[in-house]
Amino acid sequence: MSNQDILDNAPKGALGIKIMDGFYRWILKDNTQSKLYHCEDFHNCNQIYRSLADIKRIAELEKSLARSQTFIKCHIEKWKDCRELQPSLQVLARVLTKEQG
Repeated sequence: MSNQDILDNAPKGALGIKIMDGFYRWILKDNTQSKLYHCEDFHNCNQIYRSLADIKRIAELEKSLARSQTFIKCHIEKWKDCRELQPSLQVLARVLTKEQG
């Protein structure tokens, strides 16, 4: 289950999610917990608590990273030999070009 999936499936009033080996529960505003749900994605996972506020921020950063990667991939060929780029960006462009194939 991705971070976005967790946000999309969170019940109204949830503050977080408690994940255990193969299962999870929602932590609600009144400090109660939902029923136990099974999730294959959480097998071999130690018990952890994640706040929905943190998950929301991580999901936003994941989207931003994906947009940046898409932008870079679209422009990589133009950039790899561009002398106007900072040296660190020239190196990044060359590395990403090699990763592309």
